[in-house]
Amino acid sequence: MIEVIHPGLLTTFQDLGRRGYQSFGVPIGGAMDTVSLEIANYLVGNEADEGGLELTLSGTKLLFHQTATIAITGANLMPLVNEQPIPMGKAVSIEQGSLLTFSKVSHGCRGYVALAGGYDIEPVLQSMSTYLRASIGGLDGRALRKGDQILCKVSQSDLPCSDFTIRTEDWWTRPRIRIVKGPEVHRFIEDQLANFVQTPYSVSPQSDRMGYRLDGAQLTPEQSEEMLSEPVTKGAIQVPADGAPIVLMADCQMTGGYPRIAQVIQADLPAMAQKKPGDILHFEWVTWQEARKALDHQRKQLKELAFSIQERRARHAYE
Repeated sequence: MIEVIHPGLLTTFQDLGRRGYQSFGVPIGGAMDTVSLEIANYLVGNEADEGGLELTLSGTKLLFHQTATIAITGANLMPLVNEQPIPMGKAVSIEQGSLLTFSKVSHGCRGYVALAGGYDIEPVLQSMSTYLRASIGGLDGRALRKGDQILCKVSQSDLPCSDFTIRTEDWWTRPRIRIVKGPEVHRFIEDQLANFVQTPYSVSPQSDRMGYRLDGAQLTPEQSEEMLSEPVTKGAIQVPADGAPIVLMADCQMTGGYPRIAQVIQADLPAMAQKKPGDILHFEWVTWQEARKALDHQRKQLKELAFSIQERRARHAYE
């Protein structure tokens, strides 16, 4: 069992999402940075879609009442065990009675803690992901609170890959966020499309898991007539009446009535998810073919990483 001593700013259980229920108004949700969660699971011997803890910006403190193996990826929240630094991107053994603490984030926005064997959380609609707006999933459909007790499954892995370390920030640190043209891009003049990628934007404090509001150059559609609501997905960039773009994120709605000027490519969604309020970002237009190639490359790298970790674990077992 793990006891929550301090919940942090926003700590929830997330997996790779709740698929198949959008027609009922339930978003896919899941981890904002799915790649970081996958890597954390690989490091402790879990399946890629096992649920983990998603930490936001600062402050979580967890007391382990049992021995466990964990891996921490994503944003660097400077983790400590009993006030001693521990590495990120590596399987780490935690002794019974140890206190795991996280400080203020130094780079990125969200960290992920995977537990060997997984957390004992009952799935809701085939997912443990916490969807705060509907109060479903995770621990009673909410963020962690002080005093919460987290049950752990019996570990299926007692072979931590102690000598395997990966720089997880390499997977989401990018100088520019790549985008493709959206369905309503024709509503904007060429000068605006050029300006969209030539000027910086910053993430507004009015941002959450549903969407990131961006501060910067305002956009005004040349065609201002109303449009019917259309399907939207994670990464869609909408332009509301005030001209300030909104990037839809993991908990986004299923439909929207604002022009979609662009779409963040799937391979760069982790980089977008790791932006925090105040961070500066730049966009870069790419083609759909380039977007597909980037995703294929990312998935190939993840597959190779998973194989390398499994191979190392098998070697440890043999030795």
